[in-house]
Amino acid sequence: MRLLVVVKGLALLRHFEEVFELLLARGHNLVFAGAKERPDAAVLPPFASHSRCSVVNAPHGRGDDLGLTVLVVRRIRDYLRYHEPALWGAYENRRRALAQLIQTLSSETAHLPPDAPDYLLRLGDAEAGILRRVFQDIEDLIPSSPFVDRFIHDQRPDAVLVTPLVSIGGRQADFVKSARTLGVPVGLPVFSWDNLSNKGVMHVKPDRVFVWNEIQRREAVEMHGIDPGAVVVTGAPRFDAFYRMSPSAEREIFCGGFGLDPQRPLIAYLASSAAVSADEPAFVEHWIQAIREAPDPVVRGAQILIRPHPRHKDVWKAHPRFRAAWSRAGARPDAGVALMLAKAVNADQSLFDLLHHAGAVVGLNTSAELEAGILGRPVFTVETPDAAPGQGGSLHYHYLLRSEGGFVEVARTLTDHVAQLARGLAGEFDREGQRTFITKFVRPRGDDTPASPVLADAIEALAAAGGRGLLRRIRSASARVLGRPVAVGPP
Repeated sequence: MRLLVVVKGLALLRHFEEVFELLLARGHNLVFAGAKERPDAAVLPPFASHSRCSVVNAPHGRGDDLGLTVLVVRRIRDYLRYHEPALWGAYENRRRALAQLIQTLSSETAHLPPDAPDYLLRLGDAEAGILRRVFQDIEDLIPSSPFVDRFIHDQRPDAVLVTPLVSIGGRQADFVKSARTLGVPVGLPVFSWDNLSNKGVMHVKPDRVFVWNEIQRREAVEMHGIDPGAVVVTGAPRFDAFYRMSPSAEREIFCGGFGLDPQRPLIAYLASSAAVSADEPAFVEHWIQAIREAPDPVVRGAQILIRPHPRHKDVWKAHPRFRAAWSRAGARPDAGVALMLAKAVNADQSLFDLLHHAGAVVGLNTSAELEAGILGRPVFTVETPDAAPGQGGSLHYHYLLRSEGGFVEVARTLTDHVAQLARGLAGEFDREGQRTFITKFVRPRGDDTPASPVLADAIEALAAAGGRGLLRRIRSASARVLGRPVAVGPP
């Protein structure tokens, strides 16, 4: 099998590292295509240097006169999606979609003023259904890009993978459209818990969608109109390495490295991305004060280790309270508070060590809460106006809440939050409920069944379903009959 993998950025390959290693071990050839003008070797995982791997530049646009028209149509559709009933509360997502639409039309900045009103149309189910059909009819009238057709044809793939595919503007949809025009089977491997609910519309449907769990299966079907038979539940490959990890340092050594007292309980604070909270350090200042004023002495004296989001470090560096800790990488604590710099985005040994030694974990809205759940740690979040204004509007955020069937305890005030922390540090939380949820969400085929081999098998099945080029030849012949030649070589 020759597999073409089209990603928004080559750094995304890390989410499927073990999947691609398995496919290489099985004798397949892999071609990785990133959206950047030049492949960035710094973000390529080790397997990319394999003799059966190659890295190429992906087209950055359609290469025809329809480019701007298609982008505007898709961004209008993406914006209107956030007026459907299920997403009425997605305030920040709606603002972001509107900002990008305005930027497309006016070439102005993509940032709306903080006080810009939220224009919510409150579409009903019937109106939303009509708009979905109208925009799908428009999308069906848009021809595939000859530029992208040629790119895929030249790679001679037996199958194409495109991820994340769901994004504002739907630029990757043209790869799916061209693959289907050429008769090459195409699949979407979902790499994050929010890909299907938080990023836009799946403008062109692939042949297969590979999801983590039944929640994402439902999202694919109900929110994107995917045929249930085209959705394959594989689990989340990105956590396979984390499941196998063990601590690299004893508690005394680990805490001592940050100047923290190993005899006191440790609270891990997992910071979120900028999309969740633009000024999280300001909230964390208030949070630390609440911890230090807690009525429970165990909470009050707990040590705190903060892990900034790997892609959102500068905001911590700029904040006066955390600037010193940043410059010393946490070596000089501030009254039992230290900063831990992430060394990787996922499968990070330092994250494992932090969670292993923590007695409780706090975060606003971050996938690292799932790693905390894998290790069986009590996890807490806070919903206050200064925490994250757009937090509650994200569907994926609610999936993890204990009140919604998940395992994360939520508090609406810092007073309630520190009371929850006291119970968590005392070991009073639903361990069995947490374990059950994590298994269903991350490894639905069984806690002892890694997801990577399951996804590798499903990708091989996708390629086999394409008949190794037979459908490609049939469709290319049909295109010529319709008067639009498509150059396709031998399979």
